[in-house]
Amino acid sequence: MKDNNIISKYTREAGISITRDSRRGLHSLRHTLAGTLLEQGASLNDVRNILGHLNTKSTSQYLRIDYKNLKHCTLDPEEVFYNE
Repeated sequence: MKDNNIISKYTREAGISITRDSRRGLHSLRHTLAGTLLEQGASLNDVRNILGHLNTKSTSQYLRIDYKNLKHCTLDPEEVFYNE
């Protein structure tokens, strides 16, 4: 049985309702794991190793869901536009 079929089977058995538009399956589990690891302070390299990616370019897609650390990357528009 394929991974997605196993996940679908247990999702149904657990009574979890999933719409066609929602993310599901193995990708959803990996996405959640990556987000949780980043939220808890794991490095991008650690996430890469855990997910089995060959390089961090593949893993960097998960940085966009790391809201806790993205807040540290904000720019002040006043500084950007008026500080020449």
